[in-house]
Amino acid sequence: MSKEIYIDEDGVGAKEPAALGLQFPCDMPMKVIGVNSTDFEKAVWKIVERHQLGVFMEDVQSKLSSKAVYRSISFSFLALSRDQVDALYIDLTACEYVKWIL
Repeated sequence: MSKEIYIDEDGVGAKEPAALGLQFPCDMPMKVIGVNSTDFEKAVWKIVERHQLGVFMEDVQSKLSSKAVYRSISFSFLALSRDQVDALYIDLTACEYVKWIL
């Protein structure tokens, strides 16, 4: 049986992820990195819209990597709960075009 261990900002073990310093609601920046294709951008935007985060297209930044192999999509939203952030992360990581999430 595996057990998750969380470390708070003082380096002391904690039982709950809330001890990591996140207090909800909070501003949550997110950067999603994937293959450089319109399919990647469309897929990420579709997931963001489905989660109804209140993110507007004009607030989303999209940048190409130096060799144009990857693209990053950055945005921020008001995270209301840990469950909301986890659900978004799960959906984004399940997307075939997404490589990393920061």
